[in-house]
Amino acid sequence: MEESWAELSALSVGYGRLLLVLLILGLTVPAAFTALGIRRITGPIATLTSAAERMAAGDLRQEIAPPEDVELQKLALAFNRMSVQLQSLYAGLEQRVADRTRELATLGAIADLSSRSPDLDETVSAALDETLRAMGMDAGVVYCPARDGKTLQRVAYRGMSDGSEDRGELHMLMASRSTPESPQVWHADEGDAPPWGVDAEWQTAVRVSLWARGEVLGIMLLGARRRRDLAPEECSLLEAIGHQVGVVVENARLYERAEESAVEAERNRLARELHDSVTQTLFSANLIAGVLPLLWEQDPEDGRARLAELHALTRGALAEMRALLLELRPVALAETPLPNLLGQLADAVSGRARMPVHLDVEEIDVPATVRVALYRVAQEALNNVVKHSGAGAVWMTLQALSGGDDRREGADLRVMDDGRGFDPAAVSGDHLGLRIMQERAEAVGAALRVTSAPDEGTLVRVVWRNAKEDGLISTSDEDKGATR
Repeated sequence: MEESWAELSALSVGYGRLLLVLLILGLTVPAAFTALGIRRITGPIATLTSAAERMAAGDLRQEIAPPEDVELQKLALAFNRMSVQLQSLYAGLEQRVADRTRELATLGAIADLSSRSPDLDETVSAALDETLRAMGMDAGVVYCPARDGKTLQRVAYRGMSDGSEDRGELHMLMASRSTPESPQVWHADEGDAPPWGVDAEWQTAVRVSLWARGEVLGIMLLGARRRRDLAPEECSLLEAIGHQVGVVVENARLYERAEESAVEAERNRLARELHDSVTQTLFSANLIAGVLPLLWEQDPEDGRARLAELHALTRGALAEMRALLLELRPVALAETPLPNLLGQLADAVSGRARMPVHLDVEEIDVPATVRVALYRVAQEALNNVVKHSGAGAVWMTLQALSGGDDRREGADLRVMDDGRGFDPAAVSGDHLGLRIMQERAEAVGAALRVTSAPDEGTLVRVVWRNAKEDGLISTSDEDKGATR
């Protein structure tokens, strides 16, 4: 019995151990399979999450290997497609930004040209250079209407021979188009003859309308020695360039018209000056010369007086002509010594108004701008004397202002008459050219004072110094009266 019990005990221990092993295997094997299954599911998800985080950080070049699970495989393939699409979209966006930046830079450069120079040839040539650079073309030419309005003239060209200048009449097709149109492209390998004159070596040609305010002002032809296909964005850029260059042409044309108007206005002004001064003086001189022989026979003394008057008239007319010639040549006005200028003014006024002008001027050297300003002030002051003062005589003086060590540091100009005068407090600065004289004096750092009183004449005084000092003109007894 004892042996049987021992055998049974040993056998039960063996079974217990077997059951323990089976228990352990029953717990660990399912756990291992469960962990492996979880890893197979979460591993690709973690990989996908990590790739998405890197993509969100800016690294769009992400690709994950498709897992074995069908559903996760679909998710990975969708992620890879999204990554490729994002890379393509980003690259396209960068290209669009670069293209747009280039377009804006080109348009800005062309728009800036019109503010640099009003010269049509210069600005259009620079605009053509910018266009060729931006479009990558080899040659170009710009035509604008000639003055006759019937033909076109070449304004600028690049990469073409001089012989192309004779082709202006080939581009008269622009004359029939009053509204701008989209750029037109022609390719040599397509077999059609070009609708406008181009160089034989051009494989691609583009015609761009130059327009502003809805009006065609010219055409630009661009050429390439290879086939050059234009994208829609490039055609839009060319259309915008055509408008900008058209604005440049319009501004140059408006400037030319303004310049012509200014020349015409100046010509009319000089014609009025000739009529009001020289013509009337010569007419009076002609009348005196006609009766002088008879007067000389009847009364030699009267004849001598008339002869002196005739001499004064012709001298005044000559001075008036010299003054008008100076007006036509501003450089000569700035270079002529101030005493000579004032002497011509005195002779002109004396001859025209038959009013004695007593001149007392010193030789003085002042800058050209100061010389012109003092001349203009004296001119305006003398005109006021002739028109408004009713004076019998005028005194004009020019003195040098001396500094230390006998250095000449300025000029003192005075124009004084013995006319009716006026009350300065009752006259605004716009009357009698006072504001004009004041502005001319201030422009060169001079001080101007007008002193007058009813029935006591008028004194116009201008003082200019090299070194600006306070109190350039002080009220003195000589300023309080203007009658001599």
